[in-house]
Amino acid sequence: TLGELASISAPAIVVIDGPDAFIDHLRAFPALRAEGMLVAAFRMYGVEDGDDYLEHVSLVPSFTPTELTRHPVHGHHLYRGKRLILVRRSVHLLTGTPKATPPRVVITMGAADPAGLTELAAEASLRLADELEIIVVVGALNPRYERIRARFAERLQIVRQGQVDFDELLRSASYAVISGGLTRYECVAAAVPFVSISLDAQQARFTEAVTGAGFGLHAGVAGSIGPAEVRGALARLV
Repeated sequence: TLGELASISAPAIVVIDGPDAFIDHLRAFPALRAEGMLVAAFRMYGVEDGDDYLEHVSLVPSFTPTELTRHPVHGHHLYRGKRLILVRRSVHLLTGTPKATPPRVVITMGAADPAGLTELAAEASLRLADELEIIVVVGALNPRYERIRARFAERLQIVRQGQVDFDELLRSASYAVISGGLTRYECVAAAVPFVSISLDAQQARFTEAVTGAGFGLHAGVAGSIGPAEVRGALARLV
C-alpha cells in the first residue's frame, strides 16, 4: 500500500516506522527509489557499516548532510546519523527523586511486545514479590493485558502504559527488567540497573556492550531462556 501511495503522490520524503525486515522490503519498491526522494526509517539497528551495524535508537535522529551516500544497487539516499542516542530529559535522575522503599522493580517490554516477554518476566519475578515491589507496565499495543492482569494481579502491580508517568516511575525504581533498545539507555540515565532479555542475537550484542561496561545483566535471548534464568539474573542484580 505504501508503495502504491508513493507512486501516486510522488512525495519528496517518506518516513517509515516498522521492523527492519519490513523496511528493507519496502525499499525495493521502484516508487520508493525516485530520484531525490528521502526515505527515512526508524530502525532498531541503525545503519549498516560494512559487515557490522551501528545501533541508532534515537527517537529524534539527527542527520548529517555531509554523510549523504547513494545506495550502490537501489540508488536511494542513505543519511548516516550522528550516532547519538537521545534520551528524554525527564528520564534522567535529578535531585529530589528518591528511590522507592521497599526496592522497586519495573518490568517493561515496550508498546507491543510481540514476543510475549512481559509474561516471562512477570512469572520470573513472582518468587521475589515478598521482598520487592514489582510493577509490570503492559504496553499500550500489547493485546494480552487482560490475560496478564488475570494471571499476576494478586502478587504484582499490573498497569497499562499511559496510566502512569513512566519516566517518574523508572526514576523511582531500583531495578528494571527490559527487552533492550532505547530502554537500556533510559535505565542508564535513570540510574536503574537492568536485567535485559534480548529479542535476537543482534540485540544481544548491543546489550552485552552495555552490561560489559558494568551496568546491568543480560539474561539471554528470548526462546533460549525461561523464567528461571530471568529470575536468577534479577536475584544476582539485587
